[in-house]
Amino acid sequence: MNHTAKTVLITIGIMILLSGVGGLGYYLLKPSPPQEIISENPPTTPAEPVEIVVSLAGAVNNPGVYTLKTGDRLYQVIDLAGGFTEEAATENVNLARLLNDEDHVYIPKKGEVTDNPFSSTTGGKININTATQVSLETLPGIGPTLASRIISYRQTNGSFKTIDEIKEVSGIGDKRFEAIKDLITIR
Repeated sequence: MNHTAKTVLITIGIMILLSGVGGLGYYLLKPSPPQEIISENPPTTPAEPVEIVVSLAGAVNNPGVYTLKTGDRLYQVIDLAGGFTEEAATENVNLARLLNDEDHVYIPKKGEVTDNPFSSTTGGKININTATQVSLETLPGIGPTLASRIISYRQTNGSFKTIDEIKEVSGIGDKRFEAIKDLITIR
C-alpha cells in the first residue's frame, strides 16, 4: 500500500472514530426530557373552610366569638360558652342547628321581647319579606352586609314573589341559597 492510501485510510479511520466519539458525547451529554412527577397524595382543595367563626350573645355564661369546625352545631358553641344562664329562654332554641362561618346567635332571656326570627307564625322560618336586619343575620352565611342587601332589594323591588328570587340579591348564589332555602319563607 502506498503512502497516500495509508494516509487516506488513517484519516477516514480518525474521522469515523471522532464522529463515533462525538455521537457518544452528544448522547451522554444531551439534556434528558423532564420526568413526570407522580404524587402519592394528589393535592385536594377543600370544599369548605375547616374553621368557622361564630358570635354568641345573650343568656349564656360567656358570650363572645368562638372558633369552631365546619359542621359544628349550636349546642357545641353553647357548651364552649359555659352553657345557658338560669334566665335563658331555651324553648325556641334549636340546639341541633348547623352553624356556619359568620353566624351570630342570640339567646334571649325569659320574658324578653325580642325580634324572634323563628316565630311559630312562620312555621319556624324567617319571612324574607318582613324580617329585620337582626333576623336575617341569623341565617347561615348571612352577615350584616348581605342582610342590608336583602332589605335594600325588597325596598327597591317590592316583596319577594318566591324564595328563589333572593338569588337576585348580590352575594347570594346557588350555594348560599341551598344553605338557607329551608329556613326562609315569603308568607
